[in-house]
Amino acid sequence: MKYQILTASSVKRLTEIVTEHLTQGWTLQGGVAVAHGFYCQTVTKKTAQEKNEAVYGSSSKGKTSRAS
Repeated sequence: MKYQILTASSVKRLTEIVTEHLTQGWTLQGGVAVAHGFYCQTVTKKTAQEKNEAVYGSSSKGKTSRAS
């Protein structure tokens, strides 16, 4: 999972940055925060491997089979 905290000095600029990321497949995580005069929004994005696992099921890495 990719994780980014987007920051801007104005709500208008943060809106522009967030909108750009949303069109690139990022997803909002939580709400807007304000810290030290900056507006912040966290976004996440699944990696290619995570997308494949969601479509085709989990990989077999790390799994062990039990003998009957």
